[in-house]
Amino acid sequence: AAAIKAQAAVADMSLERSTLSARLDESDRELERLRAQLQAASADYARELQASKAAIERVNALQEVVAEVGGRVTDNGILVSLGGDELRFPSGSAILPRRELPTLERVVELLAERPQIRAQIGGHTDSSGSAQINRALSEQRAEAVKLALVERGIDESRLTTAGYGADQPIADNATERGRRENRRVDILIIDGDVGPVAGEGSD
Repeated sequence: AAAIKAQAAVADMSLERSTLSARLDESDRELERLRAQLQAASADYARELQASKAAIERVNALQEVVAEVGGRVTDNGILVSLGGDELRFPSGSAILPRRELPTLERVVELLAERPQIRAQIGGHTDSSGSAQINRALSEQRAEAVKLALVERGIDESRLTTAGYGADQPIADNATERGRRENRRVDILIIDGDVGPVAGEGSD
């Protein structure tokens, strides 16, 4: 009887040891899973931190560009308007005035300093005349500004142009002042370091 009890005790101990061994193996596997999850979480955090830093750098770069050329930030890039008192197109004309154009010169400096920047140049007219004539005239105004940039050393491949006619006014065409403001060229500055943009860049 004593021998049987001893054998039973040994069997119980063996079973308990097997059970404990199985639990230990499961604990080891769980530990490995937790370790893997922690590593993955750490990697995700590092990526998110890097992305946040990159976003801050892009915002800072964007603000630097705005400070250099003026204009305003849009969803598509930085919009610089050439018009008003500085670039006053006579009605029906696409000829740039023969005087200093400081905003244009600042854009030239920016493009020269930052080779990753591209520019979309959009020409605009007031509502006088037919839509067909205004579209052609607005294209000529955009091309005139593009030519001025190229003449100042900017690679033509970085510049695109479009004419919008009178479709995107920024002032009231019922007044002479409003029509004068609408006769303009907008330059949308697209900085590869700032981030991807899309669209035509006019309001």
